[in-house]
Amino acid sequence: MRGVAWWSDVHQFAADRWGTLNYGLGLPIVILSAVASTSALASFDRSNVVAGILALVVAVLSALATFLNAQKASELHRTASTNYLSLGFRAKALNDDLRLGLSEANAHKRIRELEDERAKLLRDSPTYSARIRRLAEKRREQERAAAVQAGAVPAPPPDL
Repeated sequence: MRGVAWWSDVHQFAADRWGTLNYGLGLPIVILSAVASTSALASFDRSNVVAGILALVVAVLSALATFLNAQKASELHRTASTNYLSLGFRAKALNDDLRLGLSEANAHKRIRELEDERAKLLRDSPTYSARIRRLAEKRREQERAAAVQAGAVPAPPPDL
């Protein structure tokens, strides 16, 4: 079973990708709109063709930006990431409370609450592609390797 930190990382990665796409589409739309408007005002016939082509590119990019709604997708993934982190912190607090002698009845109640919240997160979180998952796993492995190399975390045990 994957931990909440893993789910949080994948959603954070997806949020970053959607945010990049949002700017990747939005900035060219703004720039090309300005160029097309300026070109359309010029008196040369050739520039009117350029203006027409730029207007077509702007229309296509605008349609893509509207259809993909990258900003909303980014926000949904960022929220899911934060919710998974919050769940992880509450699970850690439960673990700490157990060490300090939390009653069995209270422990069972809190475990059920955490399980219910995890199920809700799995059900309600936005989906992501297999490619996003693979890229997030690769980034996480690279960050882990860098932390091991820097001595910040112990190396994992070797496979036997």
